[in-house]
Amino acid sequence: MSATMQTVYLSGEWTLKQLGKKERIKATVPGCVHTDLLAAGKIPDPYYRDNEQVLQWIGEVDWVYMRTFNIQEEFLNHEQVLLHCEGLDTLATIKINSKEIARTD
Repeated sequence: MSATMQTVYLSGEWTLKQLGKKERIKATVPGCVHTDLLAAGKIPDPYYRDNEQVLQWIGEVDWVYMRTFNIQEEFLNHEQVLLHCEGLDTLATIKINSKEIARTD
């Protein structure tokens, strides 16, 4: 019996927060921290005047993207489940239900 591939798309609305902080903002994936902070009105336009220098701190702290999603029980019965992440930049830890499943260096 051949297995059919099932796909769950996780793009769309996510939540973003700075690690160690409580405040959360709406985020969009695909996207990036800068565009999400800009859309939320948390930072000025990074391309205006010397704002790029003023916003250097963004790359010096850790950020967390979060999303809740549901999958059907039968999805978990597959021998393999592939999680394909596009656009992870630099260092990342990927967790599902608080369990680390992957890490990039």
